[in-house]
Amino acid sequence: MKTIIINEKTEKKLFEMLMNEGFGYSSKVAIIKKYLDTHFVKADMEQLNKEGDMEKKPLVIMLDSKMQPTENRLTLEQLYYKIQYKYQNIISNKEERNKFIWNTINDWFYNKITKNNNLSKY
Repeated sequence: MKTIIINEKTEKKLFEMLMNEGFGYSSKVAIIKKYLDTHFVKADMEQLNKEGDMEKKPLVIMLDSKMQPTENRLTLEQLYYKIQYKYQNIISNKEERNKFIWNTINDWFYNKITKNNNLSKY
């Protein structure tokens, strides 16, 4: 039989790993992801930056009830405020909730949510 020694540093990493794998927020990620998938489509907008070069800015286009794109476009920041308001009770701690929602939106937009609904940074 082998002995495993867990110090404070490895305890924190182990705890984070466990939270992300099974005890974390995967069900909450799934709820928000489903809402995003059914109400928005991802897009990019080209815009001139300060140097006069074209750069892509991420945005989302709202879908109507028939899953057709509308004229309503939101930046990721605007989408964040919309999701933050809609899911204000998903996590009781406000700071943690805000971080979680921002990470969920970014991972959804950049296709970083895993099959198990885990986030890249959370």
